[in-house]
Amino acid sequence: MKLKLLFFILVFLLFSVSAFAQDVVKVDVRGLVRTDKLTVMDVIETKAGGKYSIDKVDRDIRRIYALGFYNNVKADVEDVKGGKSVTFILEEKPSIRFVTFVGNKKIKDKELLKSCETKPYRILTPDLIAESVEKMKALYMKKGRYLTEISYSVKPVPENRVDIEYTIRESKKVVIRNINIIGNRHVKKSVIEKAMVNHRKHGPYILTFLPWFYTGRFNEDAVSMDKEAVRDVYLRRGYAEVSVKDPMVTVDISHSCINIDISLEEGQKYTLKNVGFKHEEPYSAGFLKKQMKSKEGRVFDGVALREDIMKIIDLYGQKGYAFCDVKPVIHLDKKNKTVGVTLVIDKKHKIYINRIEIVGNKKTRDNVIRRVLKLKEGDLYNSKYLRDSRKQLYKTDYFKEVAITTKRVDEEDKLNARVAVKEKHTGSFNIGMGYSTFNKFSVMGSIMERNLLGTGVHASFSGNVGSRTSLFDLTVTQPWLLDRPISLSGTLYNSKYDYTSYDEHAYGGKVTLARRFFDNTLTIGSTYGLSREKIDITQSNPSKYLKEQEGRHTESYITPFIERDTLDSSIFPTTGALSNVSVRVAGLGGTEKYMKTVAFHSIYHKLFSSPLIAHVRGEVGYATGISGKHVPIQNRFFLGGIDTVRGFSEGKISPKDEEGNYIGGEKEVVFNSELIFPLLIELNLYGVGFYDMGNCWRMTESLSSLRKGAGLGLRWISPLGPMRIEWGKNLSPKGDEKGSIWHFTMGMVF
Repeated sequence: MKLKLLFFILVFLLFSVSAFAQDVVKVDVRGLVRTDKLTVMDVIETKAGGKYSIDKVDRDIRRIYALGFYNNVKADVEDVKGGKSVTFILEEKPSIRFVTFVGNKKIKDKELLKSCETKPYRILTPDLIAESVEKMKALYMKKGRYLTEISYSVKPVPENRVDIEYTIRESKKVVIRNINIIGNRHVKKSVIEKAMVNHRKHGPYILTFLPWFYTGRFNEDAVSMDKEAVRDVYLRRGYAEVSVKDPMVTVDISHSCINIDISLEEGQKYTLKNVGFKHEEPYSAGFLKKQMKSKEGRVFDGVALREDIMKIIDLYGQKGYAFCDVKPVIHLDKKNKTVGVTLVIDKKHKIYINRIEIVGNKKTRDNVIRRVLKLKEGDLYNSKYLRDSRKQLYKTDYFKEVAITTKRVDEEDKLNARVAVKEKHTGSFNIGMGYSTFNKFSVMGSIMERNLLGTGVHASFSGNVGSRTSLFDLTVTQPWLLDRPISLSGTLYNSKYDYTSYDEHAYGGKVTLARRFFDNTLTIGSTYGLSREKIDITQSNPSKYLKEQEGRHTESYITPFIERDTLDSSIFPTTGALSNVSVRVAGLGGTEKYMKTVAFHSIYHKLFSSPLIAHVRGEVGYATGISGKHVPIQNRFFLGGIDTVRGFSEGKISPKDEEGNYIGGEKEVVFNSELIFPLLIELNLYGVGFYDMGNCWRMTESLSSLRKGAGLGLRWISPLGPMRIEWGKNLSPKGDEKGSIWHFTMGMVF
């Protein structure tokens, strides 16, 4: 009987629930002005066609409110034919009409608004204002104004909108006053401070590009870096157990300065007793030890060990072990103060390149990129080849950003490589101006495209026009003939020179074929040229030498050359070298017969681990006639100007004939030395100090003293192209030579 009663009760409850669980016929939203209805509908559970539940509606109200756009949310539920109609009634928070700033002088309104979360037309929430204030304060902190105060006011305006006004009280720049090192007994404070990013103020601001001058500006992001830098100072000196606590940074409001306290425990100093390896094949332990900076018997250097591990990982990466891991096992003998190190090498599988994906190249064709890569699909992975590929892509000068990443695939012995590039402008329009007593004002210009139609072909047209000179040439170069490291180029030119004693008109062309070797650093090639010159004597009483030059001449020549280029950039080198030797032999037909040899070597090197760049360049040249012929005047050496010896007018370092005409030399020596230093790194603005020496002589003259020039200049790698302005001082003026000369060139890219 009891079981029957329980059964009837359960059936009754089920029918009761079914009777009250009605369908939702309609769901609507009211009160929306600026927010989107779909946003609301996406977050609610109550849907048309579903079952009505008061619990669902309650949860929906909370979810809508959590969106943060509404001051009030409620639901209106009505009985309609077929079920329930649910309407959510919303009251929107006000939107922002205007955002204004008062009191800001050091940071412009546009920059402040960009950092703000409160922007016009956005729905206002309390969190947005708080975030905006914090981000604006962070902006001021980056500029060293840590004590800047920011307040705000909110003014309601019609149509449920508000205006926000931020009042800013800018502080003075806060500098680091003291850096206190606590616990250093064996390493000087000055040594520790030198390793840190944050420094006390020292020296005038204009000289802060030098490593011994500092602004004292505090860099909050570098605090954790400073902790590691201090630790590395001790690790380099054998203190393997050194412990450095988090730096304590305090702001002294009364003195507008910052104090930094760094506490540390040095521990003992250790000597490296031995280095061992496990699973080092295919290398030998002896080979790996030779590659390491860490040497047994010397003071233990923890930083060097870290670098050694990275180098060993890279060595195995060059053998195809892309995921090699090296774990150091450190054995400290505190009694004898020695360290034993065992490097456990986990090579894992050899990895092969499965697929290479090229992305980001909107203009440049895929094959132009692939032909530069050192790795091809199916090749064994090689970490060095990946680095070299990235370097070679940069050297094409087609891209401003290059990233090569790898990703595993389903097969454990393969991975995909992804080459992502961001293209740069490869067309350029260059223009320069000059002045000399001979040519007066002249204008030099060129238009060039380094990546014609994305094929990698170089094409250029240049001209130089002055009151007494004109030169035009057209050059087209294919640097990868048939996608091989072979370049083929052709040039056509036409030139006119009206000298004091004679006029010269020349036209012709040349073809160059060259092959690159050793990762494109060595180039061997040859040029064949054919030209026609006409020289008219304009002087009433010309010298014997000038009379010999008169008339029409045909020159057929070949110029074999060899060049080595390890520069890190063709636009603004900072490291590496460029060397070239060429021998021009004329006499393969034509009327001119001579040989001209030129060799130069140029080196760039960074100094003192600083932004300072040293550049030295030397050049020697020798020309001699063949079969009793003289070297033509247009192929002799003329020095002076921005590219040879600064402080002298273009071509005015030259032997003269008995009438005082510049006739050029058959021997030359040039030496240039430069110190390049940053003025404003953010703007790519650099200063340069230089010292030049050079001279040229006739064949019958002995090598006498060199002409010397020195000076200062500016170099700007601007968005419109490179610009140089340099002032050169003639250190030993002769006759009517000027004491100093301004040199100027500029360019523009498109």
